[in-house]
Amino acid sequence: MNNIVQVLNIQIHNIKTARAMKLVQQYLQSESLNTIEIVSMDTLLRAEEDLKLQESVNQFDLVIAGDKEILKAAGITNEASLQDAEEGVFWNNLAKMLDKRKTKIYLLTDSEAELQRISEYIQKYYHGIRVMGQGILAEDTLSDELVINNINAAGVDCVLGFLTSPVREFFVADNHALLNAKVWVGISRSAIGQEVRNGNRFRMLMMRLLFHRKVVQEKKDLEEK
Repeated sequence: MNNIVQVLNIQIHNIKTARAMKLVQQYLQSESLNTIEIVSMDTLLRAEEDLKLQESVNQFDLVIAGDKEILKAAGITNEASLQDAEEGVFWNNLAKMLDKRKTKIYLLTDSEAELQRISEYIQKYYHGIRVMGQGILAEDTLSDELVINNINAAGVDCVLGFLTSPVREFFVADNHALLNAKVWVGISRSAIGQEVRNGNRFRMLMMRLLFHRKVVQEKKDLEEK
């Protein structure tokens, strides 16, 4: 796939949302698992210090910027591309497509509270999405093996992994061959705009400042080599 940019050692696909949706539709027709990551600044910052996380993200079939600041850091100035990378845009288009197709999904989060919140959110806005199963993936709850068994038993087309990083990336990297689904989508809270809607603007501001500082330092280091 063309139009790949790199930010903090992570390869990101700079493609139009409409093109990305066509790819997802193709993935839903396939017989093997295809993986999608809506990458956040938080994940990029973590990956800078974590080689395993870098490798895990770079193995995904489709990596979409979850914030326009990520594409800006890669030198992208095209306004249409930046609009497509606005917070929540990819998720909203994906959810509408899954809703229209009446897609069978498995919902995976890292806490009971988050599971209830996301489940209610989907039920409220996307009546066509069929939640066939749901589970929690955390250190003190279900093991990977049990989660995999539950996903496979549910007979779903798509797994929505609303998990923190690097849990979501490592889970897929370690268990890719064992998951009987057509599409995995790794999603951070910020990818659906929840950070802002929950009033956590200060945290997002601090993360953006740190992210830009790291990007500037990376460019400086590359110039000095």
